[in-house]
Amino acid sequence: MNRLIVPAAALLLAAASSSQALAADPVFYEPSPSAPIMSPVSVYDWTGFYAGVNAGYGGGSFRHPLSFDGTELGSLNVTASGFVLGGQVGYNMQFDKFVAGVEADIQWTNIRSQADLSVSAAAIPPGGNLALGTEVNWFGTVRARLGFTPVDRLMVYGTGGFAYGGMTSYARGSGGFAGIDESARSTKWGWTVGAGAEYALTDALSLKTEYLYTDLGRSNIATIDFAGDTLTFDRRVNFHTVRTGLNFRF
Repeated sequence: MNRLIVPAAALLLAAASSSQALAADPVFYEPSPSAPIMSPVSVYDWTGFYAGVNAGYGGGSFRHPLSFDGTELGSLNVTASGFVLGGQVGYNMQFDKFVAGVEADIQWTNIRSQADLSVSAAAIPPGGNLALGTEVNWFGTVRARLGFTPVDRLMVYGTGGFAYGGMTSYARGSGGFAGIDESARSTKWGWTVGAGAEYALTDALSLKTEYLYTDLGRSNIATIDFAGDTLTFDRRVNFHTVRTGLNFRF
């Protein structure tokens, strides 16, 4: 029986030693990695009032129809050009990626044209020289804008509405037309249409580039009773403008 007790005791001592060794070893637990914290995506909102300034260049072909005794003899088309400088105010409302708004602007400009015409005595007796000119002194527009935001902070848009402007025109003669010295200053109404793009530089400041076509219609410069006949000078004013501006949102 002693032969059985000795091996059993040895086994118990070995098991006890193993248990003490396991108990002495520290156990470490690694926490599972946490999900990364995502920063919120910045989405610019175009909604709100704004005001700004702009400058650019304009030009077109001003027509000067000439009639004699009710018969139009033709039109003297003259290239016009000049600078524009002004300001604008407006309001935008954003719907998802679309932006709807209204804008009004007023512009100072020196877009002008002048042409000299030599008329034979066979066409209009007694013949002579005529100088015709038109200048757009200022103009303004009130327009709707409909935009789309393909990426954050960039809006492309179409625009259109009505336009108005102050113009000065003149007709001066020499030779057989030396008695002609007429001028007309008036405000005319018309329409305008165009397109543009605007980028938000900061939350309050944006940069825009815009093209407009403006038509201020046809009007009379002067109707002259000349040697028993009627000589009529008209004007037809339409022009293009390209301008760059800054808008401040508030």
